[in-house]
Amino acid sequence: MEKEKKYFLLFKLNDFTFAFDVAKIDRIARSVEVTSLPNAPDIVLGVINVQGNIMPVIDIRKRFGFPEKKVNINDFLIIGKVKELSIALIIDNVDEIIEISSDEIIDKKNVLPGIPHIDGILKLEGDIIYINDLSKLLSLEEKDEIYSLLKKLDTKKTSTEAKDKINKKKASSNKQTSREKTTRKKTKKKRTKKKTKKSKDSSQKKSSNKKSTKNSTKRK
Repeated sequence: MEKEKKYFLLFKLNDFTFAFDVAKIDRIARSVEVTSLPNAPDIVLGVINVQGNIMPVIDIRKRFGFPEKKVNINDFLIIGKVKELSIALIIDNVDEIIEISSDEIIDKKNVLPGIPHIDGILKLEGDIIYINDLSKLLSLEEKDEIYSLLKKLDTKKTSTEAKDKINKKKASSNKQTSREKTTRKKTKKKRTKKKTKKSKDSSQKKSSNKKSTKNSTKRK
């Protein structure tokens, strides 16, 4: 019977090598600016906007018990899903994707039974690789808190967008009104000019007629 093959993404954090199941990862991206999210759980660094989607950035260093480190442009983002929640994890570096058979994975029960997000351990070229389950990285309470905060954030965003639309409509309406006023003024000016021209033409005709009458009288 053929052994089951699995694919894992290897990544670095504090000179340790970790792995995630490739099937649970959406993409890898370069680090971007993280916006703070008030009242979020300690495990959340903030939020990022990825093509219009607001997602939380999880402090994987804190989860793994590593010292705090400032985010910089050389870091990478692993973007994946915890059920319906898209999350981003900031890591130091991405190594490679490896293919291994399931029997090469050492069961976590035999090594690290008390850590829920560790799925198993793999020995590769003398290195120990900790395989993590992305779906178990957050506790149920953390997920609920994040969901609630993102919902509020989305409501505020929708409200802001609605206000922006209203303001844009008002601005457009004001512009139209302004154009109409300008058009009226221009039309009025044209009419005034026409009237003035007609008046001048009429005066010139009268003057011309008077001159003609005088000349005619002189001839007689």
